[in-house]
Amino acid sequence: MLRSEFVKLAGVLNTTCYAILGVLAIKERSAYELAQEMQHCFEYFWPRADARVYDDARRLAGLGLVTATTTRAGKRPHTTYTITAAGREALEAWLARPSRPVALEFEALVKVYLARFGTREQLLATVAQTAADAEYMLQVASTVRGVYLERCAPFQDDYVHVWQFVYDFLVDYFQLLHGWAERTRGAVEGWSNLSPEDKREAALARFQRKRPKRPRRVTGRPDAASMEPPPMPGMWRRRSEMRPGASIESTDESTDESTEAPGDAAEL
Repeated sequence: MLRSEFVKLAGVLNTTCYAILGVLAIKERSAYELAQEMQHCFEYFWPRADARVYDDARRLAGLGLVTATTTRAGKRPHTTYTITAAGREALEAWLARPSRPVALEFEALVKVYLARFGTREQLLATVAQTAADAEYMLQVASTVRGVYLERCAPFQDDYVHVWQFVYDFLVDYFQLLHGWAERTRGAVEGWSNLSPEDKREAALARFQRKRPKRPRRVTGRPDAASMEPPPMPGMWRRRSEMRPGASIESTDESTDESTEAPGDAAEL
């Protein structure tokens, strides 16, 4: 494919499409298997509803990046997706482009930010749910660890050398979530209400203690302290405009998806 074609595709495809291409680059899959594998691989850092996966798989087929072969098992359609040579080229081109800035969607944190408009009990419930979620995710991580150490994870011989970094990140992230939730719960349990009276000094003391540890400067990258203007809240998204290739990045949909298209759930 010509570079102009890759640039055109970049304006059409979203990150979910490329994730689908990656999953199919490992192995061809039925529509149902594809949705299950997308959930299995990406649900903790790129969650998408099954309906979106079905839609994007059809879009990739329409662009010639995958083939869709449909057969019937009784009255049910059975579609199998296979990546094409053009699909592999598109995946490789995407991997070579700069990534979009890191983003975090965390509804409980939004509720903590706005907790002053609720009650102490609501805040405690929000934080307790986060702790429970983190505990569950750490249990999942323990199971995954065991599977890999027993050397029985699918395709691990070919991919474990890079998948280890995803595991490393997620375990640290789940532990961070749990630690934060426990610290927050401990602080709020000591309050009788959410009034700021008698809590301001303790809050400022946390700002004083929690000093960001700045990583060692990488040669060739600007030091944050020397930037004009300096990094401030609300400026994060502007970073994408400063990155090479940012103009050809497509915009992904929200991760807030929970429904399946009625006709696709039956595709096995």
